[in-house]
Amino acid sequence: MSLRVLIADDNRDAAESLGVLLNLGGDEVLVVEDGSAAVQAARDWRPDLAVLDLDMPVMNGFAGALALRAEAPDLLLVALSAYLDEDNRGRAVAIGFDLCVMKGGEFADFRRELDALVQRHADRRSAAAMQAPVGADAAQSIST
Repeated sequence: MSLRVLIADDNRDAAESLGVLLNLGGDEVLVVEDGSAAVQAARDWRPDLAVLDLDMPVMNGFAGALALRAEAPDLLLVALSAYLDEDNRGRAVAIGFDLCVMKGGEFADFRRELDALVQRHADRRSAAAMQAPVGADAAQSIST
């Protein structure tokens, strides 16, 4: 499945390298340098998933995630950090990140985690759709 992935990281080389790898796998990627730019880009570009470095100038990943979650509740959020200790991981989960990943790991592991996240999200949406009440129009056409 091809995704639209927004990457926000002030380390431009790292962000672009991740973007190239995702792009090679068929994903469409947009790279920005801070959380504020990520919020604006998400409004205009409408990504499926945002990967946010937690430690960025202007607007860090925590603040960026809060703003993104408020505007796009279904947007998948991935925290990416070289300093993913228990405190940062706990803050990231509390804010609403769907996945926390340490920088510097193997890309294949990162890709598997992304794919699993996207699959869990799709499964939750399917289950919710199946449990949704039948609309009034559909119920009326069944009874007539």
